[in-house]
Amino acid sequence: MRLPWRSTLLASAVLAAGAAAAASAEAQAVKSADNQLWSEIDVSAQVAARLALTATVVDRQGDGLPNPTLWGGGLTGDLRLSPNWSIGAGAYEVQARSAVSGGRLNATLPLAYITADGSAGGFHVSDRNRIEDEVGLPGDPWRYRNRLMVERPLHIALPIRSIFVSDEVFYDFGQRRLSRNRAQVGVTLTPVGPAALQLYLMRQDDAFAHPSGLNILGLTLKVEID
Repeated sequence: MRLPWRSTLLASAVLAAGAAAAASAEAQAVKSADNQLWSEIDVSAQVAARLALTATVVDRQGDGLPNPTLWGGGLTGDLRLSPNWSIGAGAYEVQARSAVSGGRLNATLPLAYITADGSAGGFHVSDRNRIEDEVGLPGDPWRYRNRLMVERPLHIALPIRSIFVSDEVFYDFGQRRLSRNRAQVGVTLTPVGPAALQLYLMRQDDAFAHPSGLNILGLTLKVEID
């Protein structure tokens, strides 16, 4: 049976309003900013005079988001070329969660980097240049990351060995623009045996990801094996 035109129009309006409300609710479900806890364990071993291998495990938890927002791990190797230059390469396997649907996405990140570092005036400065391929993500995107870090060792009787600040910018080759910035400040605690703990606060701003802003408390446990 055909509905009168007024009933049809009313039904269409109700359906449109419902769709708009659902879209609005989904958009509001993804917050523009989020508070997160990032945990990481790095286990390093000097396997040759100038070569070190590092195994890494990461876990990231969000505030009210599908958790973990990201987890995984990988292996990298660092070769010291000279007192002020080193190169490295490796790969990570990670699983990320969509902030909208909670769906899982697996990715492999092969990477390579070169780092310049040195000390002056009681400060240690390093500049890491890293390129990586995000295999498994739509479009197989490549990106370049540049991280500048300044660390100040503390030679006083405190449980804090050093303080550090860093800033890292990301360039997305597919988008042809800067896509992300990470600003960080933290401390490294005095080692207990082979382990040292880094505590840091980080602000991440992203041009494409959701949420677009992250306020991060980070914990990194670094273990060195002789």
